[in-house]
Amino acid sequence: FISEAKNKVLWDGITLAAAEILFVALLVLIFGNWLVKRMERIIKAGAAMSAGDYSVRVPVDSRDIVGRMAESFNGMAQVVEDRVQQLHDSGAKFHAIADYTYDWEMWIGPDGKLTWVNPSVRRITGYTPEECMAMEDFLATTVHTADLQRVSEEFRRALEGNHGYSMDFRIIRKDGEMAWASAHWRAIYGENNEYLGIRSSIRDISRRKQGEMALHSAVAELEKSRDMQQTYLAQSRQEHARLFALLSAMNLGILFVGPDNKVKYSNPAFQHIWIIPAETPLVDMDADKVLRHSANVLARPDHFSKHLLKVA
Repeated sequence: FISEAKNKVLWDGITLAAAEILFVALLVLIFGNWLVKRMERIIKAGAAMSAGDYSVRVPVDSRDIVGRMAESFNGMAQVVEDRVQQLHDSGAKFHAIADYTYDWEMWIGPDGKLTWVNPSVRRITGYTPEECMAMEDFLATTVHTADLQRVSEEFRRALEGNHGYSMDFRIIRKDGEMAWASAHWRAIYGENNEYLGIRSSIRDISRRKQGEMALHSAVAELEKSRDMQQTYLAQSRQEHARLFALLSAMNLGILFVGPDNKVKYSNPAFQHIWIIPAETPLVDMDADKVLRHSANVLARPDHFSKHLLKVA
């Protein structure tokens, strides 16, 4: 009887312990399932944020460790969302400025490869930004062969850290037409002062060059005309000198009178024949008064003098 009682007590104890273990196991299972579900919410939220949904948040339903993890995740998500928005705004401003800049803007990396180019390149060269980025050597493709060596040397110097002045050169458009461009550049550095390459701005100056060439042509024509005028003037002076020498050597007195009845020219023989002092200025004198200065008696009879001057 005593042995049976002991066995019963032992069995009851084992049964009670098993029940307690089962109860604890159930509690652990229920709590573990609840904990796993809360952790899964955080994991799913992280995956959504990785996929680009920066507005995702996790409910905070307790102050335990999982709840604190949810709070930390939400704080991190807010910082990331704010940072992404700042980057988006900054990028929008950059593209608003760079993409709609009138000049052809490009970024060339330290290796000399084209890193970025704005859409204005198409207006100037006819090539799209995608076509430019795909070029093995964009300089050799776009720069006129007569200027390629000079431009390549300047860009090499620029990649070594030298700032660029305005450099004019010719480009060949996609349609084969030639255009004039002017470029200047400067080095680009990152936030930690690391060298990132150079930024180049290129402007179409074809109209300016056309104006300059037209001006040069006009100046050349003016210089040619001036040279011709000087030639004609020299020839005229030579002819005048020869004519003056011829008239001066003649023994026949000559008096030129203009439509205004003013003396335009008289040769030495005229003044010698009419005995007019050589120092007497006859040019611009009224023709009627010329013979008043004569000492020749033939100049006295009025009818003869009038007839002579009328003939002259």
